[in-house]
Amino acid sequence: MRIPGNLFSVGVLCGFSVFALASIADVDSINAASDPVKQSARSETSSSAVNLKVKKVDGNSNSASSTDDPSKEKRKAKALRARRQVVLDFLDQYFPELKTSLLNSEEKSPGKFRSAVFRLSKDIIRLRNIEQNQPAKFELMVEQWKLKTQIEITIAKYAKKESGDQLDERLNPLVEQMLDIRKSIFVLDRESTVKRLSSIDKKLHYLENSRDRAIQNNLRLFRKSADKIRSKQKGKSKQRQSGKTEAATDTLTAEENP
Repeated sequence: MRIPGNLFSVGVLCGFSVFALASIADVDSINAASDPVKQSARSETSSSAVNLKVKKVDGNSNSASSTDDPSKEKRKAKALRARRQVVLDFLDQYFPELKTSLLNSEEKSPGKFRSAVFRLSKDIIRLRNIEQNQPAKFELMVEQWKLKTQIEITIAKYAKKESGDQLDERLNPLVEQMLDIRKSIFVLDRESTVKRLSSIDKKLHYLENSRDRAIQNNLRLFRKSADKIRSKQKGKSKQRQSGKTEAATDTLTAEENP
């Protein structure tokens, strides 16, 4: 799936690559509306997190409070570099066109660039979380995210009157592809849910029909754990006692041989 070259021209990438990531005011109004794609993704990854070792970056680096603390500025700059690398590595692999757009905006609009990196890194972390547990779903989610980004860029161009094309004509094929991918995601979700329900049913059946056996099995495991703990404690106690004996012996020796 390749994006038309004119969609990432220099004029667009500086003004609209950030727009596509809700980094300027016009996009904020777009994202304020109901977004079923984002809502679906959030529900899948609300409890997961990937340790990418990046810290929160404050896009408003020109505020008075930020300039008063040089160490804070250094931390923010370091965090931005980490987020930048995470974003560029991901885009290089999955969305080269957007990477080009982003890099071109880095010098021309540094403030928008920082905001875009922050928003992109959040999306990428969310996607990476999915990749760890559901690689097949991850691939579909990446394609869905790319299509949604294209849709937002298309809307941005239309809103800025830099595109004479009819909006529906540009959006229709993108929306169709996005919905087809979303359907595939739902199919995977359903299959995963069926498997999980099957596993739960088996566990429930075991507890309902083998209660006594389950109790004995758990008691055996707990006793085994208790024995291990007691064994470790005894070992530590012996070591301490041995240490005290050696210390006492050394003291007596010192007294006998001043």
